[in-house]
Amino acid sequence: MSMQLADPKQLKGFRDNLQKFHDPLLAVFSEYAQSSDEAEQRTRRMMALAFSEAQTNPSLLRCTPQSVLRSLLVVTQMGLSIGGDEAYLIGYGKDCTVVPGYQGLVTLAANSGFMRSINYDVICVHDDFTVKGQGVFTHIRSFNDPECLCRHDPKAFYDNVQGSWVEIELTTGGTQRTLMDWQEINSVRSGREGFGWQSYPWRMSAKTVLRRALRTMPKRPDMSPDLMKAIVLNDRADKNDPMPLRGLEFNIPEELDDATTPQEN
Repeated sequence: MSMQLADPKQLKGFRDNLQKFHDPLLAVFSEYAQSSDEAEQRTRRMMALAFSEAQTNPSLLRCTPQSVLRSLLVVTQMGLSIGGDEAYLIGYGKDCTVVPGYQGLVTLAANSGFMRSINYDVICVHDDFTVKGQGVFTHIRSFNDPECLCRHDPKAFYDNVQGSWVEIELTTGGTQRTLMDWQEINSVRSGREGFGWQSYPWRMSAKTVLRRALRTMPKRPDMSPDLMKAIVLNDRADKNDPMPLRGLEFNIPEELDDATTPQEN
């Protein structure tokens, strides 16, 4: 899959507009930085990251620069990072939002302290998979697919996938297992065939099951607010929500709030 290149003129306009939000960002980082130099460094790194993301994801150039910076602030405040399947910037018209990935949900769940470990796998057509009861099953990978192609090749995945499962071992004891067949997963995927489903469908499949597992888990006092926000952000992204950050408590300066104006190029 070829990478779309950003237009140099648009990039320059985007970079110039980013500079307008230096001071609001600096004010945020000054609240918890150890020194003014550290706050300045953090501000410059975030602005550089915003520009770098726009270079590799030209759809962000249609977004207002304040919405891109706002989304990066949210990623930072949740303790995640862009890339590595932790979080992604997604453009919806002129508005950019952040969508935590599978690894991001795992990281936030681990930080909550209620999860000791988590395992997941894709069920392929030749695997030996047997459901023995509610939340009880056995899964043995097929020797007919020694390279596990359906777990790292998109075409093989779609040709062979039968479902996916997630197993969460709780620190309080016990294990929660969640299983979804491909028909269920595909109904969630329907109409949302973005980069993740094209390139890493096995991870997106596991993420779909993990989200169900976390939503159906009994309410826990040790489930972090950031994890619950991450679930909400994913749900709103599914619905192409034009204001995905509304009602979520993040430290966002007024200059970067949802009342954005179109960027000038």
